[in-house]
Amino acid sequence: MLELDLSQYTKPEIDLIKKALASLKPPEKITVVDWVNKYGVLPFGAEPGPYSTNRAKYVEGILFEATNPRIEQLVIRKSAQTGITTALLQHFLYSIDCDPGPGLYVMPTEGGARDIIRERLDPLLMETKKIQDKLFFDPPQPKDNTRRKKKQSSDTLLFKRFRGGQLNISGTNSPSNLASRFIRYLWLDEVDKFAESAKESGDPANLAIKRTQTFKNRKIFWCSTPTVKGLSRITKAFEESDQRYYKVPCRHCGEFQVMEFENINYINDDPATAHYACLKCGSVWSDLERWDSVLKGYWEPTKETKRIAGFQLNELMSSWATIERIVTDYLVAVKGGPELMRTFTNETLGLPFNENIEETPINDLFDRKEDFDSQSIPNDVVYLVLGTDTQDHSLHSTLVGFGQNQETYVLDHFIIQGSPGEDETFDELEKIRTAKYRKQNGELMSIAVHCQDSAGHFTEQCYRWSAKTLKSGYKSYAVKSIPGNRPIFPRTPSRSAKYKGLTFYSMGSDTTKQMTFDRIKIKDVGKCYIHFGKNLSLEYFQELTNEYPKYTFDKRGKMVKVWIQRGKNEAFDCLGLCWASLYAHLSHYQQACSGTITPVQAVRKSSYLEKMRETA
Repeated sequence: MLELDLSQYTKPEIDLIKKALASLKPPEKITVVDWVNKYGVLPFGAEPGPYSTNRAKYVEGILFEATNPRIEQLVIRKSAQTGITTALLQHFLYSIDCDPGPGLYVMPTEGGARDIIRERLDPLLMETKKIQDKLFFDPPQPKDNTRRKKKQSSDTLLFKRFRGGQLNISGTNSPSNLASRFIRYLWLDEVDKFAESAKESGDPANLAIKRTQTFKNRKIFWCSTPTVKGLSRITKAFEESDQRYYKVPCRHCGEFQVMEFENINYINDDPATAHYACLKCGSVWSDLERWDSVLKGYWEPTKETKRIAGFQLNELMSSWATIERIVTDYLVAVKGGPELMRTFTNETLGLPFNENIEETPINDLFDRKEDFDSQSIPNDVVYLVLGTDTQDHSLHSTLVGFGQNQETYVLDHFIIQGSPGEDETFDELEKIRTAKYRKQNGELMSIAVHCQDSAGHFTEQCYRWSAKTLKSGYKSYAVKSIPGNRPIFPRTPSRSAKYKGLTFYSMGSDTTKQMTFDRIKIKDVGKCYIHFGKNLSLEYFQELTNEYPKYTFDKRGKMVKVWIQRGKNEAFDCLGLCWASLYAHLSHYQQACSGTITPVQAVRKSSYLEKMRETA
């Protein structure tokens, strides 16, 4: 072996020579799995220390394909708590040491990119000793008064140089960063939260992929929790892959199976009784047995494709999740409605949520009309409400009755022609609100609660009429529709800043819209089913179906639900106001259902409650 005489050189020169000679040393011949288990560290999280794939054994198959020359793209559709992001960052450190090249890491926003750098990547670069001599920048150091206090520049934060390559980190809101690089490694993290378009440059994922075409040995990583079926980028990419599922053995019968939520059993909605049962023999697995089975599992493709490997992960595979907690989350989602169920489906099961936004045909609803109206009310009705939508030249009111379990009866729909700025128009509304309505058994009923939309050009008139009615002891509220998933009806009123002394209630418009959209699709008579009276016109049903939800992306790349209106929608809005009327005094309705109070008493209880609210 050739020996060099370094005695004639100074110490800085010797260090420089040693570093230059080290750069000539070929990379260590080692697999990526062996590398991360030998050199990987976890400087952050609940379990800092040496990195080990035994904590998430399924990542070994993913890391192996990340270095397989026959695989060009990896698609990872995942739930939360699976350790995938950490594994991909470990692969990046391996590439610095053994197979360097230019890379691009894309997050939905530049702010999110900065967060993952500060919280995950920079600590890894600082603590992984194996790659320190290959970095061309100073990794961030712990706070120390003896060190140079120089703030890291944005260029250093979003750009990492190392021997043989560099890593650019970008958000989808920076199209110039996506289009101006030639890259071999591309990480697309949380692609389902990407902006729909990188400003005017088109789809950000495709824009970034175009930059990899000059490399025959490119690697593209798609990684995300899915969102909504039909819009999920990760799901579309997964469907084009070989669609691999992780199979684990039963320790009792030896059957290999994919762990799915349908195989979890529990008793009387008690999460403490929850357990996983073998798909073949039905044997009960404890959490320890489930985790042990994961250590012995393998990935099995279900579709033949070339160069695209797809992986499906859910929380049942994770050693950080227990069956009891998964069932607890599920029961909360069942009671919480579609938004919580969507979160459970995405974050726990790792699957796209089927929003089921199919619209109900108008003729199907029209054909559901039954032989009742406001003077021939079904005897099952125990509670009456009224919802009024305010237009520039008319008032539109829907009269609704409720039976047990919120079974709904749309009794009639009234249109009062005339400007809401005229007293005569509100006089006609007052006649409807104070009228007596007869049940089929002859019993008379009155409207218990009324809500009127106060938006538009006649806000003050709505506020004043509501205040006047409340003083007379009746529950008639001016409401203001507020977008977003807010409560249907708040506990306390808001005071108008413009019209001193007048109050209104903020109604969660997205919540009531979703409730209307969901309930008109219920086909089985019973809980929450909507019956329609014989006097309702075809125009009413057209208005009832003229609004529908659509998912899209906002400017920050966040997927949001918007409501599309394609025509007159007064009937749709009126029914939403009826839900607000019901939830304004839900306890009164529940007491009427149980027989604790009569429908007449439900109306009379308003004055006492309103005095309590005003005092509060």
